Amino acid sequence: MLPVLLIAVLSTTVIVEAAQQTLAVLIVTKPSTSILAAPQAKAATVTKVKLGEFLNAIEKQQNWYKVQLPNQKVGWIEAKSVREFKEDLAQQTYLDIAKYYNNELSFLHTIEYIDFLSRAIAETTAKDVLAELELTKFLAIGNAASQIELDKANRPPYKGFLKQYEKILVYSEPGGIWLLKSDVLWQLHKKYATLGTGEKIAWAAAENPLPGECEGDLLCNLHYFRQTQGRYLALYPKGPKASGALQNLRETLREGLSVNLQDYKLDNKEEKAETLKLLNELIDIVSKLPFENKDVIGMLRKLADSL
Repeated sequence: MLPVLLIAVLSTTVIVEAAQQTLAVLIVTKPSTSILAAPQAKAATVTKVKLGEFLNAIEKQQNWYKVQLPNQKVGWIEAKSVREFKEDLAQQTYLDIAKYYNNELSFLHTIEYIDFLSRAIAETTAKDVLAELELTKFLAIGNAASQIELDKANRPPYKGFLKQYEKILVYSEPGGIWLLKSDVLWQLHKKYATLGTGEKIAWAAAENPLPGECEGDLLCNLHYFRQTQGRYLALYPKGPKASGALQNLRETLREGLSVNLQDYKLDNKEEKAETLKLLNELIDIVSKLPFENKDVIGMLRKLADSL
């Protein structure tokens, strides 16, 4: 099934075929890319096209394509900002473009990625590709949300974005930012756990920040670890991130236990039982790791004895 936007481009090709011969169909691979009046970087801008848009190439000169726009205007675009689109390679093309995404992009450029990924997901059937596209889309949504300042939340385009994704976002009061709900990523992991991408999704979920702030409280930090990197360790004790996660737990314990152990004495029976359950879970998880872990287990037991 042809992408909807590509169908529109091909229809335009038929209309102008007598006047311009189509060399190739191109897909834009960079956000907010300029179409210029001439094949020169300093030429005037005719318009801008968004990531994932399709264009008709009618001529090529070295590192430039002359393209036919949907409104039948023409202009030039740098070859490094597009790639030729082949229908039989569409899903791989979408995956390749998704790999260009990074969290340093601006809010508006991230929105272009989210829109592109939404279209690509709707046209993709391969599960391994879908897993990568869906993960990238959720990470992009989280990145875009984290860029919204509270005093701008009721202004466009931020207001519309927050409304569109309100079910998968949460506001963190201490940090003053919106975050992607981690459950979204853990559910995605459950969906694709049997694929190689499953481990990658689990680590993304483990690294996704939770709302709230522990402010140096060891017990709070251990609860936080259990819900994030501890969950990853339980799933992937031999995973590529397991050693680093264990080291993070080790450093958290060393820093927290550097104070008087009496500070962790718990009088509330329910709170004490919950904390002991947490510590036993962490001991069980750490004991199954194929790394030196006796010191970490020792610190966890020392903490449990002090409660």
